[in-house]
This record gives sequence, structure tokens and C-alpha cells, in this order.
Amino acid sequence: MISRLTALLLLLLCLLAAAPPPTEAADVIKIGVLLPLSGPLAYEGGEVLKGFEAARVEQNEKGGLLGRQIEFVKGDAVDAKAAVSEAERLISVEGVKIILGTFSSVLSFAASTVAEKNNVVYWETGAVADSITARGYQYLFRNEPPASKLARAAARFGTVTAAETLGIPIKQFKVAVIGEDSSYGKAVSETVKTVIGEVGAQLVAYEFYEAATKDLSSLILRLKAKQPDALIPTTYVNDGILLHRQMKQFGLNVKVFVGTGVGHNTDKFKDAVGKDANGVIVSGWPSPTINPDYAKGLPAFLALYKRVSKEDIKSPHPFGNYNGAWLLWRVIERAKSADPEAIRTAALAMDEPEGFQPIGWGVKFAAAGAPNAGQNTRPDWFVEQWQGEKLHTIWPPKAMAKGIKVVLPFPQWSER
Repeated sequence: MISRLTALLLLLLCLLAAAPPPTEAADVIKIGVLLPLSGPLAYEGGEVLKGFEAARVEQNEKGGLLGRQIEFVKGDAVDAKAAVSEAERLISVEGVKIILGTFSSVLSFAASTVAEKNNVVYWETGAVADSITARGYQYLFRNEPPASKLARAAARFGTVTAAETLGIPIKQFKVAVIGEDSSYGKAVSETVKTVIGEVGAQLVAYEFYEAATKDLSSLILRLKAKQPDALIPTTYVNDGILLHRQMKQFGLNVKVFVGTGVGHNTDKFKDAVGKDANGVIVSGWPSPTINPDYAKGLPAFLALYKRVSKEDIKSPHPFGNYNGAWLLWRVIERAKSADPEAIRTAALAMDEPEGFQPIGWGVKFAAAGAPNAGQNTRPDWFVEQWQGEKLHTIWPPKAMAKGIKVVLPFPQWSER
């Protein structure tokens, strides 16, 4: 009896030893994807997800990462509270060691704190508030430039370039700055305000409003009384559309309109306002018409995107966020592991020149002890303009497609 029992135990031990660990049996690398997939930012979150999905499909078709397929585990961060709870779920219940996200600065700031406490890599590809990378976190990395660079790109066109093009002395050039009142809107607007002071232009208005507002008429009437030459707003999509419609309704004309980011560089904005989009300048992700000699990964991405999403691209955000996920895959390959510490070491060791990433950026992350720990210090934002109801990249000059020129002044409503 004892010998039979011993034999059965030995057989069981052999079977257990021969079985692969659960993670290997699943043959996947699980990556948490945290985005606003419902609520007021669902459109923006969906555009980001399309970019992530294209990057996942492309890499899996090449054999995955480290010989394993990439699997996304999604979390819906509808607001900051949900971002925290979903980050906790992804880590404690789903067991992810890497979180990819998050689009919104408010969401990123909250969720990345949870990841840092758990030594989980938080790979940010869209949220831009400077404060996100000002906390000295070790496992937080952000590929895209911060809000201060987004603001400077907009302010550069909305002040110096515009004034020179229009032949107005900079000290006589009047600028109005407005924004929605989240950390994103305030961070961008504050830097725009700083640039206006640096170049010597006149700041004639500086105001904020709630992004969920349904009426901007009183703000627009106050701006109209100030008669600004340039308006530099920081908005999300819905309030950006509202602003444009009510500017037309109340006859607020400006010579230069320079948006910052998502509010004015998607087809949702163009579809809502039609030809009234023409002339709008915006800083942010590059348009699909960016010079492919600069963004060398664009042609292949556009074909991949159409195959995966079954549609033509409708905003610059899928390419920008595909690019961020693409870089994460490269880091994991160099780390030769999906372990957070190995990924952190590999990311900090990267030192790549301009042109390395599909979008045209280089790579050099600030170390944990730096004031902007985890920030990629090599990229800068692009500037685009709506012309003929298409978005065209107009800065930097080497990223501008052949035949594209900047059109100023911004057309008055009566001329459209």
C-alpha cells in the first residue's frame, strides 16, 4: 500500500513538474490599457485605442514579444475616481505589470500613482500635463512632449509667426487666451500666457470655463469687446465645437486662431463645423499628410490602420498613440523581459536620434532623479492647419508636405 501511494505521489509530482507555468501556458503578455471608453471623452479614448490596437496586431503578426502574443486587458477610466479603481483592478485582479494609456492628464495623474505604488510600469502616450512627470516616479514613462511644449508650439504661431506674417508690430499684437478648467487646460494656457509675455505681445484676455458647459456666449461677447488679433484656446472636442459655432453666431472675428491639441485636430470637429474649420491652426499630433520623409513610419501605418480598423483615419491620434505603443514594444524587446524593473532599465538606457520612431522623434528619457523624471526629452509637437477641409502639417518645416503653405489671416465669417 505504501509503495503504491509513493508511486502515485511521484507520478503526480512528475506531471506537475512537466506542466508549464500558467503565464507560459497562456503564451501571452498581458498589458493593461486604461482609457476613457465611455463618458464625455469616449470619442477621444476610442481614437487612442485604435492606435494601440494597430500596434498590437502588427507586433503579434510578427510573432509577438519575446515569443508571446500581446493581449490587452482594458479598463474604462471615465473619471479620476474610476481611473484609480480600474488601475487597482488591472494590477490586483488581472495581474498586469504594464499599463498603457491614458489620454487625459487628470486620469493619468491619478492612475499612475496607483501603478507607482505597486512597481508597475505606467507607459503614457497621450496625457500632457507637466505635473505628471514632476513627481520623481521610477516606473512612469511618457513618450509625447509635455503641455509646456504643446503650448509653446501654439504660442509661437499665435504670436511671433502670425504678427510677422500679418505685418503687425509684436508690441501692438493683441492675444486672447482661454481654456477649459482642468489641469490640462490650465497647464497649457499658463505656458501660452508666459510666451506672450516673453515676446512682448499684449494679453487682452485670460479666462477659463468648465469643459462640460453648454453655453460660451458670455465669454465670447467679452472677447469680442477686447477685439483680439489672435485667439489661442485649449479645449476638448465638444467644447471646441461649441466655441466655434458660437464665435460665428456672435460675430467674433480674429485674424489668427490657434488651438492646442485634441479640440481642433479631429474629423469630429471638421464634420461638426464643415468649411468653417478652414484656416484653424492647431498644435499637437501630426496630420496624415505629414511629409513621409520625416515620419517614415506613416505610409505603413496608414495601410495597417485601414486593414485593422476597416476605415480611413479620421484624426491624428491613432498614429501618435500607435507610435507610443510601438516604442514600448521596442523597450520590451531590449529588456528581454516583461518585468517592470527590466523595462525601466531598458527605457532609461535608450538614446536614439531624431527619426528613430515612426512619427520622426528620437528617444532619451529623463532619469528618476531629474525634475521631469520619465519624460522623453527628444520630441516636440507639430503644428497643423485646416485647408480645404483637410488637416495639413505646417511645422516643423521639414515635416511639411510639398505644396503646402500657411494661410493667414484667418477668414472672417462673412467670407466663408
